[in-house]
Amino acid sequence: MLIQDDLLLALIRTYLPQSDNDTLNRIATEVKGDVEAIVHSMIRRAVAQEKQNLYLKHKSTG
Repeated sequence: MLIQDDLLLALIRTYLPQSDNDTLNRIATEVKGDVEAIVHSMIRRAVAQEKQNLYLKHKSTG
């Protein structure tokens, strides 16, 4: 689990202290999905870049 639900809800509650739990949960679900997709994309990009760097390093010393 990348995101802790209780901490995310607490953070959202600081911005919307008057909102009901259904609203907070809906927003948290949307945000969590978006954040996880972004993090996974960043990881894939970083791994691909590192593989490219290792390939080029190996090729130049080969």
